[in-house]
Amino acid sequence: MEKIVNTYLDGSFNYSSLFDAYIRIRKELKRLGHTEETASKVSSMTVELFKSQDEFNYYLHMLRRELSDMFNLDENDLNLIIHKRLEKINELFPLNDGD
Repeated sequence: MEKIVNTYLDGSFNYSSLFDAYIRIRKELKRLGHTEETASKVSSMTVELFKSQDEFNYYLHMLRRELSDMFNLDENDLNLIIHKRLEKINELFPLNDGD
């Protein structure tokens, strides 16, 4: 089932938009000097970070709904599939953890 969902995600507007917003978040966090550890406790939000986070949350909600409707997956399965893809983005866009 995961392979079918991943194939579907490759053509999903909501996933593409989520992906773009997440990349902008990663780039902004890096620009601000954050590491993986400090990124979870951002004390000062820039306009770009706030806007990208808002878009990310919106498209994440839409994507969860879309996948739930299409594939009848529970929230844990959806989170796992999305998390795996976001982890790949983390590798492509590392923060300031010594790189």
